[in-house]
Amino acid sequence: NLCLKFLSYFWGPMPIMIWLAIIIELINTDWLDFVVLSLLQILNGTVGFIEEKNAGNAIAALKNSLRPACRVMRDGVWKTDNAQDLVPGDLIELKIGDVVPADATLLDGEPLQVDQSALTGESLPVSIHPGGKCKMGSTIKRGEINAIVVATGRHTFFGKAADLLNIEDTQGRFQKILFKITLGLLAVSLVLCTVIGIVLLVRGHSSGKEIG
Repeated sequence: NLCLKFLSYFWGPMPIMIWLAIIIELINTDWLDFVVLSLLQILNGTVGFIEEKNAGNAIAALKNSLRPACRVMRDGVWKTDNAQDLVPGDLIELKIGDVVPADATLLDGEPLQVDQSALTGESLPVSIHPGGKCKMGSTIKRGEINAIVVATGRHTFFGKAADLLNIEDTQGRFQKILFKITLGLLAVSLVLCTVIGIVLLVRGHSSGKEIG
């Protein structure tokens, strides 16, 4: 929800500190500081929301521009199509320089030299003979052959490996450090406010006794 996403920028350690300052200024009827802090809060949240939205749009555009394509048989004709549209059973063409778009079983022909270093860590290309399986993400170094798609997306060897490493972490390292610093400042502020309040109360009580 876009609205909830926008409102989330007004919640957190730093925004809470500003909200507290706004409430204090409202209680003290200091309207100038109240307006300045309110505008600062709104501006801070709006800028953060717009920046993240623009960054998301840029990433989406980059993904679209880098979307892999492949040669696939469609209605009896070879076509260049989006690799994401492949389904098991599709007939694809693999040749030198291609990145394998899905797990596929090789048909009749000469063996392929395939670089699987990104998947297995092997430094040298391996030979895959007809009937063998090429893994998604590997690169064809030598040869040309047709193959039948047997798995796509997260059902491929590459996809399963990615799922094992997929640890959900919505906060980056910088955000975590900033969050800890903000919490530390908030804790220090609360301690100082408590100490100052106690000192003022003690002094006020002492002054009352002296007057009495």
